[in-house]
Amino acid sequence: MTAGQPRWLLGVLYHHPGDSRLVVPIREGRDHIFNYAHPMAYVLTGLAVALPLFGAVMMLGGLVYFFDRMAANFVGVIVPTSVVLGCVGSVLAGIFLPADDPDRRVVTPVREAVEVPWDAPRQVRKLL
Repeated sequence: MTAGQPRWLLGVLYHHPGDSRLVVPIREGRDHIFNYAHPMAYVLTGLAVALPLFGAVMMLGGLVYFFDRMAANFVGVIVPTSVVLGCVGSVLAGIFLPADDPDRRVVTPVREAVEVPWDAPRQVRKLL
């Protein structure tokens, strides 16, 4: 192969320094390919790879920002609102819904209160 003949790098990339065209037809078919002996072919190939990657990175950054904001809203707004609404619903249910057995009383166990005089020694107060 002489220096003036076209070369196919890796079998798919056209490289012919004697050809001044940027885009040349491929060996078979109606498609075209860059002439990689032309410096602009590397610039255009780099842009064809970099622009979709840039878009993907920006999209991923937007998704991270969106879900970060959603997490902040979830913790700062949604959870407290749910707690308040749950408490309000519980109170309203206790007021308006009838009890199953009105004679039954719910008794919660309470520890008996122990009076400790203020002048008692600290050791006694700690034990109680």
